[in-house]
Parts: sequence; C-alpha cells; structure tokens
Amino acid sequence: MLKNHQKSTSERFHTKKTSLFPEKMTDTIVYKNVLAWRGCERLYMDTRTCDVFFLFKSDNDDYEKVPAHKSILSSVSPVFDAMFYGSHKQSGDIKIVDSTPHAFKEFLQFFYLGAVKLTAENVPEIMYLSKEYMLNDCLNACADFCKATLTLDTICWGYELAILFEQDGLKRYCERKISENTKEIFQSNSFLSCESNLLRHILQLNSLKCDESVVFDGCIAWAKAVCVQKGVDEMSMQNLRAQLGELFDEIRFGRMKLEHFYPRYLSYAGLFSAGEFQEIISKIAFKDFCPRSFNRNAFVSENHFENEDVLVCDRKCSKDSCQSDDQYRFQTNDIFDNLCVDKTIFRTNCLLMLKRFVCRVEFSRDNKTGIYSTEAKIRINEAPSDDYPGILLSFVEVSLNNSDEIIVELPSPVVISAGVKYEIEFEMETGITYSSEKATKQVRMEQGIIADFFGVCHKGREGIVKCLHFAKQNE
Repeated sequence: MLKNHQKSTSERFHTKKTSLFPEKMTDTIVYKNVLAWRGCERLYMDTRTCDVFFLFKSDNDDYEKVPAHKSILSSVSPVFDAMFYGSHKQSGDIKIVDSTPHAFKEFLQFFYLGAVKLTAENVPEIMYLSKEYMLNDCLNACADFCKATLTLDTICWGYELAILFEQDGLKRYCERKISENTKEIFQSNSFLSCESNLLRHILQLNSLKCDESVVFDGCIAWAKAVCVQKGVDEMSMQNLRAQLGELFDEIRFGRMKLEHFYPRYLSYAGLFSAGEFQEIISKIAFKDFCPRSFNRNAFVSENHFENEDVLVCDRKCSKDSCQSDDQYRFQTNDIFDNLCVDKTIFRTNCLLMLKRFVCRVEFSRDNKTGIYSTEAKIRINEAPSDDYPGILLSFVEVSLNNSDEIIVELPSPVVISAGVKYEIEFEMETGITYSSEKATKQVRMEQGIIADFFGVCHKGREGIVKCLHFAKQNE
C-alpha cells in the first residue's frame, strides 16, 4: 500500500517546478553548444570512424588515403550529396586525379573545422575544388586570404585567380593595386611570368597610373622573359614581336609623347615596320589622324571620340536660381585619413561616355589669397558607398591652380551606365582651403538626358567639378 502512495521522481519534480515558477515565465533558454563542433573537429582525418577514403596516386604507383565522412561532406556540398546518396551514387573509395593530397586535406577543413588554416601554395587548388564541389563560402574565404596576403610582387598571381574563378571582389582589389602601382608591378616576377591572357586584361585597364611608355617597357620585359623561358634569343626583334602577337595592338601608342616614343623606336627599331612607325608618329603629332594599315586599338587616345557630338553638362546656375535651396557654395578643408579629399557624386538617366570634365576652384593658405596650386590624384569610382570605395574606373594626376577653368582629359572615356552613381574623387595635399562657385544639382541636357548631383553642402561633398563632357552611346 505504501508503494501506491509514493510518487515517482519525475512526478515529484514536475509538481515542485510548477509551484516554483510563475505561469507566464518561460523555462527555455538558448545555450551555446560547443559539443557539436568539438565532436566534428575530432572527426577530421579520423581513420577509425570514416566511411570513405579519397585516393591519390603517388610516385611509386601506390595510393595515399585521405579519410572522410560521407554524411558530413554531403550535408555541405550538393556535389558530394549526389556522389554518395544520389541515384547514381558511387560506392567504395574515390580516386582523385585533379588535386594533390595536401591541397585536398586543406580543402576538407571547411567541412570539419571552426578555424581553417590556408597556405598560399595550395590556394589555387582549393579554389578549383571549391568551384567543382560548389562551395561558395570556401571560394570567398580564399579570395579574402588573397586580399590579406598579396604583395606587389604577387598581385598578378592573385589577379589571375580572380579572373579564373570569377571572384569580382578580388578582381576589383587587384585592379586597383595594379592601377596605382603599375610601374612596380610591371617589374614583379608574377607579371613577368604571367600568361598572355592575363597581360591582355592588364593592358585593357583604363586606370593605369603611368605613361604609356611604361606599359611598352613592361610588354618588352614580359616578351623577353617568355623568350628566355622558351629558350630562344630574347634580343631578336622578330622573337619579341612573335611573343607579343596581338598584344602589341593593345599598346596605346597614341597616348605616348614623342620624346618617350622615339628613343624606344631607336632601341627596338626592328620591332616596327616602316608603315607602323610613320603612322605612330603621325598619330602623336596629329590627334585626329586615322591610321590605315596599323591596328586602330594601338592609337586609342584621349581624343578617341573626337568625331562624336559632345553633350555638355554645365552646372552653372542661372541668375534666377542662384538663391534657391538647390544651389550651394562651399569652403572646406575636410581631412579624411590625413588626406584632403573632395568628391563629386553624380548619376545620369541614360548610357553615356565621360570624356573630360572641368574644374573651377580657388585655393588659399592661412586665409591668404594668392596664386596657389596643388597636385591632385583623381579617381573615378563606380557605385561607391560610405564604407566601400567603389570600382576604380580611371586614374589621373593633375596640377590644380587658381585658373578660371582647369580641363581634365581622361586617359580613356569612362562608361557611365544609367541609374548608377559615380564619384570623381580628388585627393589633394593637406593644409589648403579651397572654395568654388555655386552650381546646380540637376542639369537637363538635350534629348531628355538628365544628370543629378549629390552631396551635403556644408561638407564640400558636391565637388569642385562644374562641367562634364559626355558622348552619347547606344543602349
């Protein structure tokens, strides 16, 4: 009878719990569980519990075995899931012929470990495996690794990976580094040993921070390195021209100055035919000259669109509108990261080509007026934001002064897509004060084309650019 009156332990606890906790109070909490990933980490390279081996053929015709767990791999990769549990699932161990065991082991870290350790020598293979087994997070991690570890000597290597594996963020990062450090990078080992397709990508960049003669010297150095690698005479002009092939047409001779081109012609006279020499000289002397026998790509210059109609976007406000809220006048010396930075941000409603722009600005020092000048680095970026500098499209260096107008010609016209914000950024020396006249925030041009400008007036963000010259393009 006594047993019938006794309550079980669980019944007594339940009765006590309901009496201790209020009705509306929850007794459920979220606890950070470390047992799961600890257990998973212990399974990494564990031969005792694995249910599949990846086989890698060694030099002595034997196989090195790398252990893994089907359920763990299939839970992350759809390719592994189909391989192990799909309608055509594979049984037994898996032979791997497109990777080394060391790189594959590093790749498997992404399935097991909370902290992954990567090595530069295995990153290309890991990126290949990530794409093959559809692991975008792994690709992104490799791209971040490259951005954190690339140097000027290895940037071309990273650029090649970015193009090969379609990593846009890494590609933009490398292009910015190449554009702003062109001369140094053209002397790097990764540039001299790069493939011709990568050199083509570099030559087609419109933002290289150097004279075109530096580009020519870089191409010659690259061609010589290829000749040495192939065991042919690197001093032969015929061999150099053969290695360059169509890449020779990507050199924009029309941008060179005569004093830069002619000494190089004398040093590499056999590289040019008589007709090519005459056409290059004609193009340098006469910007409107159109070559006949030479590839036109080699003559692209700042006047490439000279025969097209120019749309002038003049921000000068009318007398009737100068007092409106849409106009501004600024005077600032804002400092960003120890630099004096001025930005003109704009957007258009149709596809255009930006050819040049005009600045109107006055400088002073210590509140004293006079004839002052400053060197400025100008970058044109696409789609910038507060925490992202945007995609670098063009780079040019100019000297700004107290002239009525300063015309800045771009190395190559910049494509302006409809509805996308663009930024013209001036990086100037500190310690100066600059001001500019009032300007409108919206300009209506012919054919219904509109340009809008953005900024906060008291911070000088409207910019010192007062007129833009566009060439209209077909959509």
